[in-house]
Amino acid sequence: MNTTYDQASRILQYQMLRSLGPDVRPYISPVNATVDVSCWSADAAGSDNMAIGLEVGDCVTVDDTLSPEFAGDFEVLEIDLQPDTISSDSSRPSPVAGVMSLTLGPYQPAALEVASNQLQAGWDVVPGSTPGNSSQYTSIPLADGVTVFFTGSDSDGATVSIPSLGFSADNILLWASPQGYIDENGAQLHFINNCSVEQDTRILHLIYDNGNGTTWRGDLNFAGLAWRSQNSVMVTQVGEFKFVELTLLGGEKVSFGQGHLPASAAFPMPAGYTAANSIRLCFPHSSSDTGNNAHGVRSYVDTSGIAHHDYYDGDSAHHWEGDSYGFFCGYLNNKGTVTGGLNAAPGWAYIPVGTQRLCLGGFRVVDSRVTSTPISNPPTTSLPISTGAVPAPNMSTETMQVIFSPDGFQIVDHPTHGVAACLMDAALNVSTMFEDGEGTTWFGSSSGFCLICDVPEAA
Repeated sequence: MNTTYDQASRILQYQMLRSLGPDVRPYISPVNATVDVSCWSADAAGSDNMAIGLEVGDCVTVDDTLSPEFAGDFEVLEIDLQPDTISSDSSRPSPVAGVMSLTLGPYQPAALEVASNQLQAGWDVVPGSTPGNSSQYTSIPLADGVTVFFTGSDSDGATVSIPSLGFSADNILLWASPQGYIDENGAQLHFINNCSVEQDTRILHLIYDNGNGTTWRGDLNFAGLAWRSQNSVMVTQVGEFKFVELTLLGGEKVSFGQGHLPASAAFPMPAGYTAANSIRLCFPHSSSDTGNNAHGVRSYVDTSGIAHHDYYDGDSAHHWEGDSYGFFCGYLNNKGTVTGGLNAAPGWAYIPVGTQRLCLGGFRVVDSRVTSTPISNPPTTSLPISTGAVPAPNMSTETMQVIFSPDGFQIVDHPTHGVAACLMDAALNVSTMFEDGEGTTWFGSSSGFCLICDVPEAA
């Protein structure tokens, strides 16, 4: 018999609860009993076939008048029919009386799952049989499961691959930001028509628009969170935001969030989390035409928690806005074991996870090539600011995952054709560059998120 991973998981869950009972504290071993009943027991309607009609899997009730100690609902696990017979032909017994010996186990309706458990593995094929992102991810142990955070880059129309580890397509959060553009027709940018990743199909979109019906495509940065757990994940919805709170191995709690933000909207927060212990970013999603050429695009969350997605046309006083997608990561420090901190230099927070350590950081990095011409109207954010590179963390960067998005740019006398570069290299240097399609480039700054989970290096 062939089963999907999800079906096998539900069968095992059923067998576990059926045999061991629910996982509660204090734990009570399930009661199993054997009851002998007459084959022709009468029911309330006067029928004499109540017992003889029982089958394995039926639910029966032991009345408290029969046994106060074991009263309740039970499932019939086995039936041993022992008829008494009277017949002239021994080969054709005629049951006129007899006993049915019923082996009973506790009735566990919670074990009878007919639909996928959203907090369990639910991959629609056996794990490993479908190619996926099998290496570019960082695994983080949960109290009773695992979560992975993964990042990368790809072009408009590509599908983000997730690790082939049995993750359900329902248990994924995805983010995307602009990384580059393909200069197909020499058109000047008026606004970003669509920068997103579809949560259900995982397809990336980056469409630049000149306001006159001409569009062209680009490359994107992306990030994703996937999880597999029964009890270590709590999903909440705040407006258009989805927050996923994870209980890590060791008990500390962290939360990730993703959702749509209208222009100049307030960034929502999950209950219990504070701005001081959180990283809030926003990435451009879409805007509309104002008839002006854009000299750059930026997105950021200011110190008061307002999301911005702005364009300028060369005059720093003239700009227009769009909506965005927000990124949230925060920690509770509910066990008091977090060291370091976010939103203050150097900007890294360290959380013990078993023998490993989870390292989180959010930064605003100014491209080192920004020199004589300053960034126009620089954003005011709560993120630590550095020039050139992300401050080095106090641990190996081998498992580092990152996503950045432009949050500022120089105003020069050239309309841009799109974001020419927004990325971090292996030396932690962050590049933010814009281009006019004719070889002229100018630079800016980016806001981003970094994650590491590894065994701490020896002091």
